[in-house]
Amino acid sequence: MSRWITLVGLLWVPIVTAADPPLPNPDNPVDYIQWANEEYGKGITENAADVYQEAIAAFELDKELLNLGFEPNPPKWSAEQRDRLHGYVDRNAKALKRYAQAARIPKCYFVITPSESGAMMDLQSPVYWGPLRSLAKLTIGRARLRLSEGDLDGAVEDAATLLRVSRHLQTQPGIMAYMLGVAIGQLAYDSVLLEIPRVTAKPVDYNEVMRALKSADRPPRRFTRQLEVELVILWDCAQRFLRDADGDGRYESASFRGDQKHVFGQPQTLDEIVRESRDYFASLKDVFVADYQKSKTRLDAIERKMAAQKGKTLTAMMAPSFRRVAELQRRFVAGRNAYRVVFHLHAYQAEHGRWPKELKEALPDRTARKLNDPFANKPFRYQLKDGQPFLYSVSINGVDDGGELCRTDDGKPKWGDTGDFVFWPHQD
Repeated sequence: MSRWITLVGLLWVPIVTAADPPLPNPDNPVDYIQWANEEYGKGITENAADVYQEAIAAFELDKELLNLGFEPNPPKWSAEQRDRLHGYVDRNAKALKRYAQAARIPKCYFVITPSESGAMMDLQSPVYWGPLRSLAKLTIGRARLRLSEGDLDGAVEDAATLLRVSRHLQTQPGIMAYMLGVAIGQLAYDSVLLEIPRVTAKPVDYNEVMRALKSADRPPRRFTRQLEVELVILWDCAQRFLRDADGDGRYESASFRGDQKHVFGQPQTLDEIVRESRDYFASLKDVFVADYQKSKTRLDAIERKMAAQKGKTLTAMMAPSFRRVAELQRRFVAGRNAYRVVFHLHAYQAEHGRWPKELKEALPDRTARKLNDPFANKPFRYQLKDGQPFLYSVSINGVDDGGELCRTDDGKPKWGDTGDFVFWPHQD
């Protein structure tokens, strides 16, 4: 089935969902892994996942060199460090080439391999998530090398690869894959594209860079497939592990691991469990496209309701928290919008020989409406400080703290519940 939705005020995109999953059946358990593979792999003839596997097979992991390429401030590399990083990139040339080729294939689905039990809940993060993340870090390292050496086109192509990989991971059924996908996309904005204005010595046609990224630079996918999979994980548990001790058709306990039993304070029939779980996941579907502060309030209310039911029903016991997903998704949008705003600011400065006093000078009205701060649903905060542009997001709490950064214990800027997140000047 297909429907149209609006995504964080950016644009309208079609969302295609799988057929409704079959209902759980304790007498003849549904193979939900087979269902997921058939539904989500449907219609894929050329599968990017196969080429990603080739990239992984060719990849040589060296954590020290991987982290060297990922560290900020490429110009501070010593000559010896630069040579070692070049050598590492060269040794992984085949893996990086296949990684970029896979990213360009339109469709991607990593087939779920059943565990020994066949239960959905036994599925762990697939072994390829780690290598895909490492290849993303190596791609960032190569992009920074290229930027520091004047190869803007190569760095932009690396950023496009990261954005395409990000989108592929967002289509996978697991929550962790989705979160990894949006995290990789955010890194493409923060660690590559926002490096361009401060690292590249030659004049840059920022409008041309944005045009070059157009096909790869897209808004995050809706968090739909992952909710479906969480629902069938719960249903699979219902059909496999619930116990009706007295035979009255109501389940009062679950045994997930041998003799380890969980007794519910509110026995339920299978129909009641299906209805409650459907209602719960349906309540979450629109949270991820709503205004962030409103969605956070709604998530809090949903989670408080589940917490109050903890130990009473299967849904309350298994309901995961989606707060982190909602936050990462908006951080992705913030990075996507902010790098574009920064590029428009630099394009304006190149044309006029000065920085704009207000954002509206650099952004056409139609463009400005698409580039809001998703944590406020308003334009990013902008001002001139000592004649230089200062652009920031109000961050997770939605409160304007005047550009005061939230930092980690070791002083690095971070997204937090206090303080703001500064996009420009790019923070170390």
